[in-house]
Amino acid sequence: MVTQLAYRIERLRRYRIWQVWWWVAVLCWMASVSRVFAASDLQPLVDAANPGDTITLQPGETYTGAVIDKQNLTIDLNDATIVPGPSGAALTITAADTSLICFAGGLIDGDLDGYPGDPALPSPHPGIVVQVGADNLIIDGCEVRHWLDGVSIAGSVTSFKLVNSYLHENSDAGIHIDTNVMLNGVVTLRGNLFKENGGSGIVHDGLSPLDARFNSWGHMDGAAAGDGVSGSGVVDAGNATFAELFFAPDPTDAGIEERVVEEAEIFDTAIMVDAAELYAVQFAITYDPALLDLVAATPAQFAADGGLCFFTSLIPGEVGGYCYRFNPAPTVNAVAVPVVTLTFVALAQGTAVVDVRTDPLHLSSGAPGGVMVYVNNGGFGPAQGSGLRLITDEDDGRIVIDVPTAVTEIVVVVAENAGNSPWYWLSLAMIMIGVSWWLICRQFSGPATERKIRTHSCPPLRTVATRSAPYRSYTWR
Repeated sequence: MVTQLAYRIERLRRYRIWQVWWWVAVLCWMASVSRVFAASDLQPLVDAANPGDTITLQPGETYTGAVIDKQNLTIDLNDATIVPGPSGAALTITAADTSLICFAGGLIDGDLDGYPGDPALPSPHPGIVVQVGADNLIIDGCEVRHWLDGVSIAGSVTSFKLVNSYLHENSDAGIHIDTNVMLNGVVTLRGNLFKENGGSGIVHDGLSPLDARFNSWGHMDGAAAGDGVSGSGVVDAGNATFAELFFAPDPTDAGIEERVVEEAEIFDTAIMVDAAELYAVQFAITYDPALLDLVAATPAQFAADGGLCFFTSLIPGEVGGYCYRFNPAPTVNAVAVPVVTLTFVALAQGTAVVDVRTDPLHLSSGAPGGVMVYVNNGGFGPAQGSGLRLITDEDDGRIVIDVPTAVTEIVVVVAENAGNSPWYWLSLAMIMIGVSWWLICRQFSGPATERKIRTHSCPPLRTVATRSAPYRSYTWR
């Protein structure tokens, strides 16, 4: 009897423990799912603000949209995301002197799916709706995607500024100016990237002419080949900007992704750019310092006509800097323009993979007047080019370092003449031992081990440059 009672108590205890664990697992799963959709409400923050206030959102947080009906408010997205609000739009602006700034990043996203990684389900509403009274509106540096139109100007306003923003993957237009709308005062559209929108980058059905020069359209040939311009209004989309930066293992052929060199060989590589209306470029690459040693870095064609290049990073394994031109030098408009020539010496056998860094701190470009130019292949949708222009992975060009030709030829000659003579085979063995020891000495002749190994057994190396040699001949203008 006692045994049966103990057995039932034990079964009940185990059942309840597993039941508790089951409910804990269910609640955890629900919490993880709900986090995808969880969003703070932006409207109470707007309602509580006073004219002249700045509303700074929390980085990484998601907010539902709001109506901006108070004058002189600044909303700093601060790397936050705004999603559709009660009206369907992210932001409906009816008050003057509103500023939307995204200097630290910021996304206005209409994706109704909500699950990261799933195909986007664009909202049937515009992302930002500009109504009558929204004079002096500024939108600066923001990403707007997955709406019917990224920005819809539904009413006439005085002064409007859309700069340095990325409007893409909207089902119709990046920006749509409605019928009979007048844009008066100062209207500025500069430094934006219109890309992969279902309709046009700009649809202009308004009454006033629109100056849309110095924007990017996802193609080197501008709006005519990229996202384009449409509508009944007059749009000047000239001076289209473009930049795709890449590393070229062989500057004489920008299509070669892999180059073979010999150990101890000194050779040139280059950082290049496909450019339209370009005036400045910033870059950084990484490489294996055990296989390559940077010998020289020289400004190339891009910085000609009195331009300058500076390095912000020059350490083993990394090269970074920027180049720009001086007025009145013309802008760069060409394919595969050398920016900097990088001269390396091959240190040891192996494959050195070069990576072009694509984070905003190391990759950027600009047009005259300080206009921002999005680097088209730097993570902003698909690149126009292929091969070396695909820089969002970690393999952006390779240097294959092989055995010196002279050593290979000696071995081949001895092997061909060996026949059945034991003396030839003995000679071959001695040569192989010597070559192996020479390679070992080179492999371990770095700054930390060179003195120890050479002191005991290795002869001094008579190559042009080695890993242990200091940096030299960095030439700048």
